Amino acid sequence: MSSTKNSWLLSAFMVGIFIFLYLLLTNANSTTQTIQVAVQTTALAQKYTQIKKEIVTTFPVRLIIPTISVDAEVESVGLTIEGAMDAPKGPQHVGWLNISPNPGDNGNSVIDGHRGWKNNISAVFDRLHELRIGDQIYVKDNNEVSTLFIVRKIRTYAQGEDAEEVFRASTGVHLNLITCDGNWDVSKKSYTKRLVVFADR
Repeated sequence: MSSTKNSWLLSAFMVGIFIFLYLLLTNANSTTQTIQVAVQTTALAQKYTQIKKEIVTTFPVRLIIPTISVDAEVESVGLTIEGAMDAPKGPQHVGWLNISPNPGDNGNSVIDGHRGWKNNISAVFDRLHELRIGDQIYVKDNNEVSTLFIVRKIRTYAQGEDAEEVFRASTGVHLNLITCDGNWDVSKKSYTKRLVVFADR
């Protein structure tokens, strides 16, 4: 079951609870009825918890790119205080933007990873620039289901350049990989460009 379907199911259940409670409270005119409402509310809350536990949320756990020998664990990342996509904590993992679709669902799913690391330690996307159109990318989820993506386009963005197409809502099933590119800017402690690989299912 997809995360979207899960959300709809839980939302519908909660709406049902609110309607039920409203009707009960509207018609409650005694202490006994109020106690009955409280008991039924507890029962509904327990049922909600049970349903939530039974639903298995799907999320990516591994990114595999045979062409460049990548087989990396996927971390869940959000946004920084500045509103930019956060990065994985270490050099060997990749980060899935958890506000983007799960890989395999409709829309642009976004995964980033480091290129280069301190003390010359290798990083997961050191060879991302070697990918070519037509190369294969696999994302495995927590249910051991793998989704295949094919590289469609490779593009480099300068710092500050509009990269809306990487993150915006889109039809179809897409996976966009991001890493650093260009030269190291000592003053900004960042690379001057970003490399993006666009892939489709």
